[in-house]
Amino acid sequence: MKCQHCGKRDATVHYKEISDDQVKEVHLCAECAEDKGIIASSPKEEFSVPNLLGSMADENVGGAGEDSGPAACPLCGMTYIDFKSSGRLGCSDCYETFRVPLVPLLRRIHRSDRHAGKNPGESGEKHRKAREMRALKERLDRCVRLEEFEEAARLRDEIRKLEESDE
Repeated sequence: MKCQHCGKRDATVHYKEISDDQVKEVHLCAECAEDKGIIASSPKEEFSVPNLLGSMADENVGGAGEDSGPAACPLCGMTYIDFKSSGRLGCSDCYETFRVPLVPLLRRIHRSDRHAGKNPGESGEKHRKAREMRALKERLDRCVRLEEFEEAARLRDEIRKLEESDE
């Protein structure tokens, strides 16, 4: 179906108008629908991680990275403006060089400036105990196969203690 307005492109926007108790179906191409204000115009800039980081960096430091601190990393020569446009730091020294503007940015992105791992809090302890239990059972099986019964008995007792501590 062709656009009812221009008649050149395929109609991709279909809507109904109701006026004076009459329903009228309208079929337009995206460009004509945009011109008529039926759909919002598409953003000029496409989404990218560097654009997102750049805008977040601007919000967090208010441009302080450009005005304060070193102008460029002494090792690689990267500037904070380069980081904002690319979303990447040049070397490991950049983290220290641009520490002041980076810390608020990292807090905003990760809700902390410290890495807590994949299992923070109580769930980390639970996973640690599960790993320890699995390792003890594997060692117990190995000791039984090798007929090392004294070591197997010690491991059995250790497993029981660990199971009782979970309850």
